[in-house]
Amino acid sequence: MASDTVERLASNAWFTLIGRGSMVVGFALLAYLGRTLVEVQSDLKVLTNTVALNMSDRYRGIDAQRDLQIRDIKIDALKSRIDELAVSVNRIQK
Repeated sequence: MASDTVERLASNAWFTLIGRGSMVVGFALLAYLGRTLVEVQSDLKVLTNTVALNMSDRYRGIDAQRDLQIRDIKIDALKSRIDELAVSVNRIQK
């Protein structure tokens, strides 16, 4: 009976020590993870800004499509102007 009580106290002491040790390690791990998360977020912001800056210098497909539409509008305007000039030249020659 005495040995059961001592064994129970010893197991409780070990359990308490292991529990407290794991709490200390757990808090340290949480602090480390929190600090790492903040660093990752700041690194992500830097990378996002870098990519945005590099992409602003590139000629994208949307830009090419816009430029082709502007070119087509200019060509149509010049064609209509040439037709008007051809009509006025024909009037002058008659």
